[in-house]
Formats: sequence, C-alpha cells, structure tokens
Amino acid sequence: MISRLLAGMLVCASAGAALAAPLTFTVDMAIMHSFGQFDPAADLVVLRGTMNGWSGSADALADADGDLVFEIVKDLAPGTHAFKFVLVRGGSERWEHSIPDRMVTVGSEPASLPPVFFDHRAGWMPGGTRTGADLSFTPRLVSLGAQYRVGGEPVDLLGACADAGYGIVRLRLWHTPAEPWHGLDATVAFAREAKARGLDLMLDLHYSDTWADPGHQTKPAAWEGIPFEALVDSVYAYTNAVVRRFRDAGALPEYVQIGSEISAGMLWDDGRVGWAGSEWDTGEQWDRFAALVSAGVAGARGSLAPSERPAVVVHFDHGGNNAGCRWFFDNLLARGVAFDAIGLSYYPWWHGEIWRLRDNLVDLAVRYGREIMIVEAGYPWTLDWQDDTPNFVGSESQLHAGYPATPEGQLAFLRDVVTIAEATPGGLGTAVLYWEPGFLAVEGGPENPYENLTLFDFEGDALPGFRFGAR
Repeated sequence: MISRLLAGMLVCASAGAALAAPLTFTVDMAIMHSFGQFDPAADLVVLRGTMNGWSGSADALADADGDLVFEIVKDLAPGTHAFKFVLVRGGSERWEHSIPDRMVTVGSEPASLPPVFFDHRAGWMPGGTRTGADLSFTPRLVSLGAQYRVGGEPVDLLGACADAGYGIVRLRLWHTPAEPWHGLDATVAFAREAKARGLDLMLDLHYSDTWADPGHQTKPAAWEGIPFEALVDSVYAYTNAVVRRFRDAGALPEYVQIGSEISAGMLWDDGRVGWAGSEWDTGEQWDRFAALVSAGVAGARGSLAPSERPAVVVHFDHGGNNAGCRWFFDNLLARGVAFDAIGLSYYPWWHGEIWRLRDNLVDLAVRYGREIMIVEAGYPWTLDWQDDTPNFVGSESQLHAGYPATPEGQLAFLRDVVTIAEATPGGLGTAVLYWEPGFLAVEGGPENPYENLTLFDFEGDALPGFRFGAR
C-alpha cells in the first residue's frame, strides 16, 4: 500500500515537472552602467515576481559574455506571471520604479523574452532614433573663412553631416535681425542647400529679433506696443507667411518649432509665465501664453494641404527636470494647445545627470504619448579655449562623472544620450540634435563661448564625436 502511494506521488511529481517550461529573462544594463548606476563587479540584477514570492536575491541574472546583457532561465508553470527586475547595490535595492509590473504568459514550450533595458517598458531598438544638428551659424562662419575637414579632407559641412548619418538640420529664424544671417532670406537659402543634400529641416522660430531662451524672450520691435489681440494675429500671420515662403522655395520644413526654450513663456511680457508662486504664474498669463502658442501652431499648419503640414514642436529647455516638464506641458494641454512633439534641451552642467534625462523621457512618453526630440545637446572635448570669450564649460567641476573632457569622453556621452533616447517607451525618443557642431572661433565672427563644445577641433578637423549617430 505504501509503495503504491509512493509510486503515485512520484508519478504526480513527474507530471508536474513536465508541465514546467524553461523561460529566459534578459535585461540590458548598459544604460545604468553608462552613468555609474551599475557596477557589474559589485552589483546584482535580480528577477523577482510571482514565481519567487517577490522576495530574495537567489534569482540573480548572469552576464556570460561580458556585454552587460544579463540572463536567467527559470522553469515556470504554464500561466501568467508578473515580475520586475531589481538592482541590488551595496545592500540597497532599486526596483524598476517607472513601469507597472511586467507580465508574461507561459506555455508548455521553452521560450525567451525579448531583451529589455532596466526601468524601460520596451526593448532597445537600435537605429530608431535619428541624429542631426543645429547648423545656423554655418553660413556666417564660412563667409568669414571657417573651414572643415573630415579625415584630413576639406568638406562642405552640410554634405559631411549627411555622410555622417545625420538626418535633420535645425535652423533658427529671427524676425528682423540686426545682421542678415538669421533672417528669412539667408535661412531660406541655407535650407534649400540642406534639402538638396537629402536632409530634413527643423525650423526654429524665435519670435524675436535676437536670441530667445529662458532668460530672454524679447518681442520683435515691429510688434512692440500692439494690443494683445493684434499680437496673437501677428504670430499667426507671420508663422503662416514664413512656412509658405519655405514651401514656395522648395524647402518646406518637416518640423516647425514654436518658440525657442519657452519654459518661461514667449513674447514678454504678454506671454510670460513663471514657476508656481511667482508673479507670472497666474491663470491669465497661462491663458495668454497658450493663445500665442496656439496661434503659432495654427499658422504653421494653415494654408497647407494635410500632406504638407509640418510636425509642430514645443521646446522646453530643461531636459532633466521631470517636474518642470509636467508643470509646463500639463498647463498647455489643459488649455487646448495642440502640438505633435516635445522638444528638450540637454546640457548636463545646466540640466543634471544623464539618468535624470532618462527618467524624464520615460515619464513623458508614458504620460503624453508624443514624439520626444532632444533638439539641443552638447558636451566638451577639451577644457582649453581659443579666444577671449569665457566658455560655458571651463572647469572639471562642470563635467558629468564618467565623461572626461576629451574627444573620446565627448563621443561616449553622445552615444549614451542616443541610447537613452532609443530606449524611450514606445519608440517615442525620435531624435538627438547637436547644437552647433561647427561653431569655430573665427576672426570677425560672433562671440564664442562654445568652441570647446564643437564636434571639430580648433583647426576645423572632425572629432570622433562628429559621427555620434553612426552605427
């Protein structure tokens, strides 16, 4: 009797074991490692879920090839299982915090889940993010004698960018500048050259006669003193006329940016806004700002066939500030502002560590479901300087940990920014654009606080970072 019971138990156990199916879990820790949040020699990445009661570190993943891709094979019963990955560092635990529980349904056959990045919904899609550059200074610098070389050979910068895998050129436009270089005629002419080389165009409308940024949003002189309703009409009419001019010149932009770094509003003081509690953070100011942005959006789309209409980008400067992004875009969307893409700037000495950018992209993608483009980025290749203008970055204290101010450090930083964009949920991190890679210090040129942040050295030879988007 006992032997029959024991035999029956063994049969049942064998049947249960037969029902289990091996499932391979894979997590890529490259992003976490790139910004110093994971040390494969000291840290663990662990699988936890319903299969192990959501506890313990026994189910640690292993990196067999030294490529920062970690795996574990688990025998799981058929059915649906919830799980997450956990990073264990120095006794502390970081659970994947920006996503809900991951879910898998297991059948009776062995299977492997697609690789995922830690803390990201979707797997990495190499090549899903385009690269490009803001080249607005180029015509002026070339007219003053700037020369560029790749591999020692002289190049046309637009053509060299296309050869390096760039897909987008961004050009700024000022309303009535004191010099012609950022005016309509010069910008249209350069846009035609970019189009002729197969590059898409992002038109960056500053709505000013000069620089527009979080600290400067000065109205064009032509619009000073006019009533608010007339200002709204002027934004519409101007934007519409500009976009049609580009279209008629054979240089219709694929993207139109309504304002430049408009976290504090635009066309001050009519469209000025401010952080919570400031004198400019009022419902009336947000209503006025939203009306001006909406006028620009309508102008960019008006008088064009649906197939011609550019994607509209709204540009927030602080790419590492998730709370600020939520505050800004929630306010605009609550007022019915319709736009297609979120534009961000990311300079780590102003905007924080690269992991802050990563977390922000994850949240914005899930929260808004819109295309996200890093429309400005930069990093130094040296701390030396070439002219008498103080540089934006001049000391070791301004550098991001893990990325020295060397050509190799600059390239590593940019490739990690592209990787972070590629791993944005839903494939929504669509572009990374470098700001003014060719901004050389030339005699008679503009004041240059940026010559150590270019993608060319002081003599005009391309640095490794020039090909930051190449595979």
